[in-house]
Amino acid sequence: MAAGKVPAFSDIGKATKELLYGDRDGVFQFEKQAKITTKTADGVEFGLTSKFKEQKVEQEVTASYKADKYALKATVNPAGKIVTTLTLTNPVPNLTLGLSGALPDQSSGKLTADYAVPNLTLKSSTTLTSNPVVNVAASTGYKGGVFGVSGVYDSKSGTISSWEAAAGYTSLDYQVAVNVNNADIAKLAYTHNLDRSASVGAEVSKKITDSAESPTKFTVGYAKRLQGGGLGKLRLDNSGLASLLYSAEVQPGTKLTHTVAFDVTNPNTPPKYGFALDLKA
Repeated sequence: MAAGKVPAFSDIGKATKELLYGDRDGVFQFEKQAKITTKTADGVEFGLTSKFKEQKVEQEVTASYKADKYALKATVNPAGKIVTTLTLTNPVPNLTLGLSGALPDQSSGKLTADYAVPNLTLKSSTTLTSNPVVNVAASTGYKGGVFGVSGVYDSKSGTISSWEAAAGYTSLDYQVAVNVNNADIAKLAYTHNLDRSASVGAEVSKKITDSAESPTKFTVGYAKRLQGGGLGKLRLDNSGLASLLYSAEVQPGTKLTHTVAFDVTNPNTPPKYGFALDLKA
């Protein structure tokens, strides 16, 4: 990291977040959903996501196009709003700008700016209203270490409504991160790579003030990349909720993910199930 890109503030402790909660791969979710994406010869990508909830189906339609210097995405969400995002890459060196909004909501506009140079990454977002809310995050680091802060400024009240600070270290076989916020909650995250295909991790959080009365919360997890390319995960938290996940590409362009969660302290509690189909046509 001495002369490379510093992780964004939100990516400090990313390995543990991905292990315990999932990112693009291995997401613990307990809904029934299907997603179909396809791309035209001109490079326009269309997507349809359907979520099956009891006796209704919620659908979201997206269309996106990405070029060298810009990207455009439009989404029609289940509420009927049209969310559009325009991203400009390198209007000046190392800067990415974004403009987004939802129609017909005139107060939903947001401007984002990302700036990255060696040893420094800045991200900001500003609501486009008469009383803007500004969110700024900065991170810096050297070699495997990284430190960052973030804050939200409310111009209407003239106060910093929330703030957060984090530090982390990444080596070849482990990653550790510590985080503290304005709610006096401290969080420690750790992930260790057992080998190239398996890892274990844990996250522990506790309120610093009134620590004698505040319970310690924890989540532990294990992930294994299987020989056939599938992914298996196990997660357990302090409340006794255990979650299992299995994800695999059953054929090129088609991925299935199954999840189940159950309360190990109360076998009479009905388990929760999740199913996701991701199809690329």
